[in-house]
Amino acid sequence: MEAPRETLGETSVCKSKKKISICDLHLLDFKTRLKYSIRYSPYFILEEFQRSDNQEIYLEEMRKHNQWKLSRQVKKRTALRLGVGRSGTPDSPDKKVAAKRYPLDAVTRGSDSSGDSDSDEEDANPGELKLATKESRLIKLSDITIHLDGGRYRETTGTLEAHVNGFRYSTFSANFQLDFMYYDIKHSFFQVDEEKMMPLLHLHFYDDIMVGTEKTKNIQFHFVHTLAGRKRYVDGSDKIEEENQKRDMGIVKDFRKFVYEVEAIWDSLPKVMLPIDPPVRRCEFHGVPHSKTMSVFAVTMFCLIQLAETPFVVVTLSEIEIVNLAQVGAGQIDMTVVFKDFRPDLLKIRSIALASLTGIKKWLNIADVKYYENNEYDGWETMGKEITDDPKKFIDNGGWEFLNPDEASSDSDSGGWEVLNPDEASSSDSDNL
Repeated sequence: MEAPRETLGETSVCKSKKKISICDLHLLDFKTRLKYSIRYSPYFILEEFQRSDNQEIYLEEMRKHNQWKLSRQVKKRTALRLGVGRSGTPDSPDKKVAAKRYPLDAVTRGSDSSGDSDSDEEDANPGELKLATKESRLIKLSDITIHLDGGRYRETTGTLEAHVNGFRYSTFSANFQLDFMYYDIKHSFFQVDEEKMMPLLHLHFYDDIMVGTEKTKNIQFHFVHTLAGRKRYVDGSDKIEEENQKRDMGIVKDFRKFVYEVEAIWDSLPKVMLPIDPPVRRCEFHGVPHSKTMSVFAVTMFCLIQLAETPFVVVTLSEIEIVNLAQVGAGQIDMTVVFKDFRPDLLKIRSIALASLTGIKKWLNIADVKYYENNEYDGWETMGKEITDDPKKFIDNGGWEFLNPDEASSDSDSGGWEVLNPDEASSSDSDNL
Protein backbone atom coordinates (compact mmCIF):
# COMPACT_ATOMS: atom_id res chain seq x y z
CA MET A 1 0.00 0.00 0.00
CA GLU A 2 1.36 3.39 -0.99
CA ALA A 3 2.42 5.68 1.84
CA PRO A 4 0.21 8.77 2.45
CA ARG A 5 1.46 11.77 0.52
CA GLU A 6 1.11 15.51 0.95
CA THR A 7 1.85 18.43 -1.32
CA LEU A 8 3.88 21.38 -0.11
CA GLY A 9 4.08 23.93 -2.90
CA GLU A 10 6.08 22.41 -5.73
CA THR A 11 7.72 19.71 -3.59
CA SER A 12 6.25 16.23 -3.37
CA VAL A 13 6.70 14.95 0.16
CA CYS A 14 6.44 11.42 1.55
CA LYS A 15 6.13 11.04 5.30
CA SER A 16 9.32 8.96 5.36
CA LYS A 17 11.32 10.85 2.72
CA LYS A 18 11.08 14.29 1.15
CA LYS A 19 11.94 14.86 -2.50
CA ILE A 20 13.59 18.09 -3.52
CA SER A 21 14.86 19.40 -6.85
CA ILE A 22 18.23 20.92 -7.67
CA CYS A 23 16.73 24.41 -7.56
CA ASP A 24 16.09 23.97 -3.83
CA LEU A 25 19.57 22.80 -2.80
CA HIS A 26 19.87 25.77 -0.47
CA LEU A 27 17.18 24.12 1.72
CA LEU A 28 19.47 21.18 2.46
CA ASP A 29 21.97 20.81 5.24
CA PHE A 30 25.64 20.98 4.30
CA LYS A 31 26.33 17.20 4.26
CA THR A 32 23.37 16.34 2.03
CA ARG A 33 24.07 19.21 -0.37
CA LEU A 34 27.69 18.10 -0.60
CA LYS A 35 26.74 14.48 -1.35
CA TYR A 36 24.42 15.61 -4.14
CA SER A 37 27.08 17.87 -5.64
CA ILE A 38 29.74 15.15 -5.57
CA ARG A 39 27.43 12.75 -7.41
CA TYR A 40 25.69 15.00 -9.93
CA SER A 41 27.37 18.41 -10.10
CA PRO A 42 31.13 18.38 -9.40
CA TYR A 43 31.57 21.86 -10.89
CA PHE A 44 29.06 23.24 -8.40
CA ILE A 45 30.94 21.81 -5.43
CA LEU A 46 34.28 23.00 -6.87
CA GLU A 47 33.01 26.57 -7.04
CA GLU A 48 31.57 26.34 -3.54
CA PHE A 49 34.82 24.83 -2.26
CA GLN A 50 36.89 27.65 -3.76
CA ARG A 51 34.64 30.32 -2.25
CA SER A 52 34.67 28.76 1.21
CA ASP A 53 36.72 30.13 4.10
CA ASN A 54 36.80 26.66 5.67
CA GLN A 55 37.91 24.27 2.92
CA GLU A 56 38.92 21.54 5.37
CA ILE A 57 35.29 20.76 6.15
CA TYR A 58 34.66 20.11 2.45
CA LEU A 59 37.68 17.82 2.19
CA GLU A 60 36.63 15.92 5.31
CA GLU A 61 33.06 15.37 4.08
CA MET A 62 34.31 14.32 0.64
CA ARG A 63 36.66 11.83 2.31
CA LYS A 64 33.79 10.38 4.38
CA HIS A 65 31.58 10.15 1.32
CA ASN A 66 34.27 8.34 -0.68
CA GLN A 67 34.88 5.89 2.17
CA TRP A 68 31.14 5.18 2.36
CA LYS A 69 31.11 4.40 -1.38
CA LEU A 70 34.20 2.22 -1.01
CA SER A 71 32.57 0.18 1.76
CA ARG A 72 29.72 -0.72 -0.61
CA GLN A 73 32.09 -1.46 -3.50
CA VAL A 74 34.37 -3.63 -1.36
CA LYS A 75 31.42 -5.66 -0.08
CA LYS A 76 30.14 -6.25 -3.61
CA ARG A 77 33.55 -7.18 -5.04
CA THR A 78 34.34 -9.41 -2.07
CA ALA A 79 31.03 -11.25 -2.47
CA LEU A 80 31.80 -11.91 -6.14
CA ARG A 81 35.31 -13.17 -5.37
CA LEU A 82 34.02 -15.40 -2.60
CA GLY A 83 31.44 -16.88 -4.95
CA VAL A 84 28.40 -15.51 -3.10
CA GLY A 85 25.71 -14.67 -5.66
CA ARG A 86 23.15 -11.89 -5.57
CA SER A 87 20.67 -14.16 -3.82
CA GLY A 88 23.08 -14.65 -0.93
CA THR A 89 23.78 -18.29 -1.79
CA PRO A 90 27.35 -19.44 -2.41
CA ASP A 91 28.30 -20.59 -5.89
CA SER A 92 30.08 -23.86 -6.54
CA PRO A 93 33.11 -24.49 -4.26
CA ASP A 94 35.60 -24.26 -7.11
CA LYS A 95 34.65 -20.60 -7.54
CA LYS A 96 35.68 -19.68 -4.02
CA VAL A 97 38.47 -17.20 -3.48
CA ALA A 98 41.95 -18.35 -4.42
CA ALA A 99 45.29 -16.63 -4.52
CA LYS A 100 45.69 -14.93 -7.86
CA ARG A 101 47.21 -11.91 -9.51
CA TYR A 102 45.26 -8.72 -9.75
CA PRO A 103 44.74 -6.05 -12.43
CA LEU A 104 48.22 -4.52 -12.39
CA ASP A 105 49.71 -7.97 -12.97
CA ALA A 106 47.28 -8.67 -15.81
CA VAL A 107 48.14 -5.39 -17.52
CA THR A 108 51.90 -5.60 -17.23
CA ARG A 109 52.17 -9.27 -18.16
CA GLY A 110 49.25 -9.64 -20.54
CA SER A 111 49.48 -11.04 -24.03
CA ASP A 112 50.24 -8.66 -26.88
CA SER A 113 48.27 -8.91 -30.10
CA SER A 114 50.25 -6.41 -32.13
CA GLY A 115 51.92 -9.12 -34.21
CA ASP A 116 55.29 -7.36 -33.96
CA SER A 117 58.05 -9.64 -35.24
CA ASP A 118 60.53 -8.37 -32.64
CA SER A 119 58.04 -9.27 -29.93
CA ASP A 120 57.62 -12.75 -31.39
CA GLU A 121 61.39 -13.21 -31.40
CA GLU A 122 61.60 -12.31 -27.71
CA ASP A 123 58.69 -14.65 -26.87
CA ALA A 124 60.59 -17.58 -28.39
CA ASN A 125 63.07 -17.43 -25.47
CA PRO A 126 61.28 -15.44 -22.76
CA GLY A 127 63.84 -16.32 -20.07
CA GLU A 128 66.94 -15.56 -22.13
CA LEU A 129 68.67 -12.18 -21.90
CA LYS A 130 68.98 -10.41 -25.23
CA LEU A 131 72.22 -8.44 -25.09
CA ALA A 132 72.63 -4.96 -26.49
CA THR A 133 74.61 -5.37 -29.72
CA LYS A 134 76.09 -1.90 -29.97
CA GLU A 135 78.29 -0.22 -27.37
CA SER A 136 76.25 2.97 -27.70
CA ARG A 137 73.12 1.08 -26.60
CA LEU A 138 74.71 -0.44 -23.50
CA ILE A 139 73.53 1.42 -20.41
CA LYS A 140 75.47 0.58 -17.27
CA LEU A 141 76.44 1.61 -13.76
CA SER A 142 79.73 0.60 -12.18
CA ASP A 143 80.75 0.26 -8.51
CA ILE A 144 77.37 -1.16 -7.48
CA THR A 145 76.58 -3.50 -4.57
CA ILE A 146 73.55 -5.79 -4.48
CA HIS A 147 71.36 -6.18 -1.37
CA LEU A 148 68.85 -9.01 -0.90
CA ASP A 149 65.58 -9.39 0.99
CA GLY A 150 67.05 -11.50 3.77
CA GLY A 151 69.54 -8.83 4.77
CA ARG A 152 72.46 -10.37 2.88
CA TYR A 153 74.54 -8.42 0.42
CA ARG A 154 77.65 -9.02 -1.59
CA GLU A 155 80.60 -6.99 -0.40
CA THR A 156 82.24 -7.13 -3.80
CA THR A 157 81.23 -4.40 -6.22
CA GLY A 158 79.89 -5.07 -9.67
CA THR A 159 78.34 -3.55 -12.77
CA LEU A 160 74.63 -3.28 -13.53
CA GLU A 161 73.83 -3.32 -17.25
CA ALA A 162 70.48 -2.61 -18.92
CA HIS A 163 70.09 -4.70 -22.07
CA VAL A 164 67.28 -5.14 -24.60
CA ASN A 165 64.91 -7.19 -22.44
CA GLY A 166 66.56 -7.40 -19.03
CA PHE A 167 69.32 -6.51 -16.57
CA ARG A 168 72.67 -8.18 -16.01
CA TYR A 169 74.59 -7.71 -12.77
CA SER A 170 78.12 -9.11 -12.72
CA THR A 171 81.26 -8.97 -10.59
CA PHE A 172 84.74 -9.70 -11.85
CA SER A 173 86.50 -10.65 -8.62
CA ALA A 174 83.89 -13.22 -7.52
CA ASN A 175 83.01 -14.39 -11.03
CA PHE A 176 79.32 -13.82 -10.29
CA GLN A 177 76.62 -13.07 -12.88
CA LEU A 178 72.87 -12.56 -12.47
CA ASP A 179 70.39 -12.04 -15.33
CA PHE A 180 66.73 -11.11 -14.85
CA MET A 181 64.07 -10.00 -17.31
CA TYR A 182 62.15 -6.71 -17.27
CA TYR A 183 59.00 -8.80 -17.72
CA ASP A 184 59.53 -10.43 -14.31
CA ILE A 185 59.71 -7.10 -12.44
CA LYS A 186 56.46 -6.09 -10.77
CA HIS A 187 57.50 -2.75 -9.25
CA SER A 188 60.60 -0.59 -9.35
CA PHE A 189 61.60 2.32 -7.12
CA PHE A 190 64.30 4.95 -7.40
CA GLN A 191 65.02 6.71 -4.13
CA VAL A 192 67.50 9.51 -3.60
CA ASP A 193 67.93 12.04 -0.81
CA GLU A 194 71.22 13.87 -1.07
CA GLU A 195 71.04 14.99 2.56
CA LYS A 196 70.06 11.75 4.32
CA MET A 197 70.86 8.62 2.35
CA MET A 198 72.59 7.07 -0.62
CA PRO A 199 70.66 6.68 -3.90
CA LEU A 200 69.23 3.24 -4.51
CA LEU A 201 67.34 1.34 -7.18
CA HIS A 202 64.91 -1.24 -5.79
CA LEU A 203 63.29 -3.98 -7.88
CA HIS A 204 60.34 -6.07 -6.66
CA PHE A 205 59.53 -9.24 -8.63
CA TYR A 206 56.30 -11.14 -9.26
CA ASP A 207 57.86 -14.41 -8.13
CA ASP A 208 60.96 -15.48 -6.23
CA ILE A 209 64.19 -15.43 -8.19
CA MET A 210 67.39 -17.25 -7.29
CA VAL A 211 70.45 -15.21 -6.35
CA GLY A 212 73.12 -17.79 -5.77
CA THR A 213 71.48 -20.21 -3.33
CA GLU A 214 68.97 -17.70 -1.92
CA LYS A 215 65.41 -16.99 -3.03
CA THR A 216 64.25 -13.39 -3.02
CA LYS A 217 61.51 -11.15 -4.39
CA ASN A 218 63.44 -7.95 -3.76
CA ILE A 219 66.81 -6.70 -4.96
CA GLN A 220 68.41 -3.37 -4.12
CA PHE A 221 71.35 -1.75 -5.88
CA HIS A 222 73.53 0.82 -4.08
CA PHE A 223 76.48 2.93 -5.15
CA VAL A 224 79.37 1.81 -2.96
CA HIS A 225 81.35 5.06 -3.11
CA THR A 226 78.56 7.20 -1.70
CA LEU A 227 78.69 5.49 1.69
CA ALA A 228 82.47 5.77 1.84
CA GLY A 229 82.26 9.45 1.02
CA ARG A 230 79.78 10.11 3.80
CA LYS A 231 82.01 8.39 6.35
CA ARG A 232 84.80 10.79 5.53
CA TYR A 233 82.60 13.82 6.26
CA VAL A 234 83.78 13.63 9.87
CA ASP A 235 87.20 14.80 8.73
CA GLY A 236 87.79 18.37 9.77
CA SER A 237 89.01 19.50 6.36
CA ASP A 238 86.48 21.62 4.49
CA LYS A 239 88.30 20.85 1.24
CA ILE A 240 87.88 17.09 1.65
CA GLU A 241 84.21 17.52 2.53
CA GLU A 242 83.66 19.72 -0.52
CA GLU A 243 85.33 17.15 -2.78
CA ASN A 244 83.20 14.37 -1.31
CA GLN A 245 80.03 16.39 -1.83
CA LYS A 246 80.93 17.07 -5.45
CA ARG A 247 81.61 13.38 -6.04
CA ASP A 248 78.31 12.41 -4.41
CA MET A 249 76.46 14.91 -6.60
CA GLY A 250 78.09 13.31 -9.62
CA ILE A 251 77.05 9.84 -8.44
CA VAL A 252 73.45 10.96 -7.98
CA LYS A 253 73.53 12.51 -11.45
CA ASP A 254 74.85 9.26 -12.97
CA PHE A 255 72.20 7.23 -11.14
CA ARG A 256 69.42 9.53 -12.37
CA LYS A 257 70.70 9.29 -15.93
CA PHE A 258 70.76 5.49 -15.72
CA VAL A 259 67.17 5.41 -14.42
CA TYR A 260 65.90 7.75 -17.15
CA GLU A 261 67.58 5.66 -19.86
CA VAL A 262 66.13 2.44 -18.43
CA GLU A 263 62.66 4.01 -18.44
CA ALA A 264 63.17 4.90 -22.11
CA ILE A 265 63.91 1.22 -22.86
CA TRP A 266 60.81 0.11 -20.96
CA ASP A 267 58.64 2.63 -22.80
CA SER A 268 59.75 1.11 -26.11
CA LEU A 269 58.73 -2.43 -25.12
CA PRO A 270 55.13 -3.41 -25.98
CA LYS A 271 54.61 -5.74 -23.01
CA VAL A 272 56.24 -3.72 -20.23
CA MET A 273 54.21 -1.10 -18.37
CA LEU A 274 56.61 -0.47 -15.52
CA PRO A 275 57.12 3.10 -14.28
CA ILE A 276 59.92 3.71 -11.81
CA ASP A 277 57.89 4.78 -8.82
CA PRO A 278 59.31 7.56 -6.57
CA PRO A 279 58.26 7.64 -2.90
CA VAL A 280 56.14 10.60 -1.79
CA ARG A 281 58.06 12.18 1.08
CA ARG A 282 55.08 13.99 2.60
CA CYS A 283 53.33 10.61 3.01
CA GLU A 284 56.06 9.03 5.14
CA PHE A 285 55.40 7.60 8.59
CA HIS A 286 57.29 5.51 11.15
CA GLY A 287 56.16 2.12 12.42
CA VAL A 288 57.33 -1.30 13.61
CA PRO A 289 56.76 -4.12 11.06
CA HIS A 290 57.67 -7.79 11.40
CA SER A 291 61.36 -6.84 11.57
CA LYS A 292 60.70 -5.58 15.13
CA THR A 293 62.64 -2.35 14.53
CA MET A 294 61.22 1.11 13.93
CA SER A 295 61.23 1.70 10.16
CA VAL A 296 60.25 4.44 7.75
CA PHE A 297 57.30 3.65 5.47
CA ALA A 298 56.49 5.65 2.38
CA VAL A 299 53.75 5.73 -0.21
CA THR A 300 54.14 5.75 -3.98
CA MET A 301 51.54 5.93 -6.71
CA PHE A 302 51.06 2.16 -6.67
CA CYS A 303 52.56 0.84 -3.41
CA LEU A 304 53.19 1.07 0.31
CA ILE A 305 56.91 0.48 0.80
CA GLN A 306 59.66 0.18 3.40
CA LEU A 307 63.08 -0.01 1.74
CA ALA A 308 65.48 1.00 4.52
CA GLU A 309 65.44 -2.18 6.63
CA THR A 310 65.32 -5.88 5.78
CA PRO A 311 63.12 -7.70 5.17
CA PHE A 312 61.82 -5.09 2.76
CA VAL A 313 58.11 -4.33 2.51
CA VAL A 314 56.43 -3.77 -0.87
CA VAL A 315 52.63 -3.87 -0.91
CA THR A 316 50.64 -3.24 -4.09
CA LEU A 317 47.74 -0.92 -3.22
CA SER A 318 45.42 -2.59 -5.74
CA GLU A 319 45.87 -5.92 -3.91
CA ILE A 320 44.64 -4.55 -0.58
CA GLU A 321 41.18 -5.61 0.58
CA ILE A 322 40.90 -3.26 3.58
CA VAL A 323 43.14 -1.49 6.09
CA ASN A 324 42.31 -1.39 9.79
CA LEU A 325 43.61 1.48 11.92
CA ALA A 326 43.29 0.65 15.61
CA GLN A 327 44.10 3.01 18.45
CA VAL A 328 45.96 0.82 20.93
CA GLY A 329 47.25 3.30 23.47
CA ALA A 330 47.96 6.90 24.23
CA GLY A 331 49.26 8.48 21.06
CA GLN A 332 49.73 5.25 19.06
CA ILE A 333 47.89 3.26 16.40
CA ASP A 334 48.41 -0.13 14.78
CA MET A 335 47.81 -0.72 11.07
CA THR A 336 46.63 -4.10 9.77
CA VAL A 337 46.55 -4.69 6.01
CA VAL A 338 44.21 -7.44 4.75
CA PHE A 339 44.83 -8.68 1.20
CA LYS A 340 42.27 -9.64 -1.41
CA ASP A 341 43.42 -13.26 -1.50
CA PHE A 342 42.87 -13.54 2.29
CA ARG A 343 46.38 -14.84 2.81
CA PRO A 344 47.08 -15.66 6.47
CA ASP A 345 50.25 -13.56 6.67
CA LEU A 346 48.72 -10.12 7.09
CA LEU A 347 50.91 -7.02 7.17
CA LYS A 348 50.91 -5.49 10.64
CA ILE A 349 52.65 -2.19 11.37
CA ARG A 350 52.68 -1.30 15.05
CA SER A 351 53.45 1.78 17.15
CA ILE A 352 52.58 4.39 14.53
CA ALA A 353 52.38 7.88 16.01
CA LEU A 354 48.82 9.16 16.28
CA ALA A 355 50.01 12.37 14.62
CA SER A 356 50.47 10.38 11.38
CA LEU A 357 46.84 9.22 11.30
CA THR A 358 45.47 12.15 9.29
CA GLY A 359 48.08 11.76 6.58
CA ILE A 360 47.60 7.98 6.41
CA LYS A 361 43.82 8.35 6.02
CA LYS A 362 44.34 10.97 3.33
CA TRP A 363 46.59 8.84 1.09
CA LEU A 364 44.49 5.71 1.63
CA ASN A 365 41.44 7.65 0.52
CA ILE A 366 43.21 9.10 -2.52
CA ALA A 367 44.27 5.55 -3.47
CA ASP A 368 40.64 4.36 -3.06
CA VAL A 369 41.58 1.94 -0.28
CA LYS A 370 38.82 1.28 2.23
CA TYR A 371 39.95 1.73 5.83
CA TYR A 372 38.31 1.38 9.24
CA GLU A 373 39.07 3.16 12.51
CA ASN A 374 38.40 1.37 15.79
CA ASN A 375 39.95 -0.12 18.89
CA GLU A 376 42.22 -3.15 18.74
CA TYR A 377 40.74 -6.31 17.17
CA ASP A 378 42.12 -9.70 18.22
CA GLY A 379 40.65 -12.04 15.60
CA TRP A 380 43.02 -11.48 12.69
CA GLU A 381 44.80 -14.83 12.98
CA THR A 382 41.69 -16.85 12.10
CA MET A 383 39.76 -14.25 10.10
CA GLY A 384 40.88 -15.38 6.62
CA LYS A 385 39.99 -19.02 7.25
CA GLU A 386 36.61 -18.12 8.75
CA ILE A 387 35.74 -16.02 5.70
CA THR A 388 36.71 -18.64 3.11
CA ASP A 389 35.07 -21.48 5.11
CA ASP A 390 31.70 -19.71 5.30
CA PRO A 391 31.64 -16.79 2.84
CA LYS A 392 27.84 -16.52 2.87
CA LYS A 393 27.80 -15.90 6.62
CA PHE A 394 30.50 -13.24 6.28
CA ILE A 395 28.63 -11.37 3.52
CA ASP A 396 25.20 -11.74 5.16
CA ASN A 397 26.62 -10.26 8.38
CA GLY A 398 27.71 -7.13 6.54
CA GLY A 399 31.19 -8.05 5.39
CA TRP A 400 33.84 -5.85 6.98
CA GLU A 401 31.36 -3.48 8.58
CA PHE A 402 31.84 -5.21 11.94
CA LEU A 403 35.06 -3.15 12.07
CA ASN A 404 33.04 0.07 11.86
CA PRO A 405 32.09 1.29 15.36
CA ASP A 406 29.79 3.95 13.86
CA GLU A 407 27.87 1.55 11.63
CA ALA A 408 24.54 2.65 13.11
CA SER A 409 25.17 6.27 12.12
CA SER A 410 26.28 5.71 8.54
CA ASP A 411 27.86 8.52 6.55
CA SER A 412 25.21 7.88 3.91
CA ASP A 413 22.50 9.39 6.14
CA SER A 414 20.89 12.30 4.31
CA GLY A 415 18.80 13.65 7.15
CA GLY A 416 15.46 12.50 5.70
CA TRP A 417 15.84 14.22 2.33
CA GLU A 418 15.89 12.34 -0.98
CA VAL A 419 17.59 14.54 -3.55
CA LEU A 420 16.46 14.13 -7.14
CA ASN A 421 19.10 13.95 -9.84
CA PRO A 422 18.76 16.45 -12.73
CA ASP A 423 16.65 14.13 -14.93
CA GLU A 424 14.32 13.22 -12.09
CA ALA A 425 14.09 16.85 -11.03
CA SER A 426 12.97 18.04 -14.47
CA SER A 427 10.44 15.20 -14.66
CA SER A 428 9.09 16.02 -11.22
CA ASP A 429 8.77 19.71 -12.07
CA SER A 430 6.84 18.92 -15.24
CA ASP A 431 4.47 16.65 -13.28
CA ASN A 432 3.70 19.44 -10.86
CA LEU A 433 2.77 21.96 -13.57
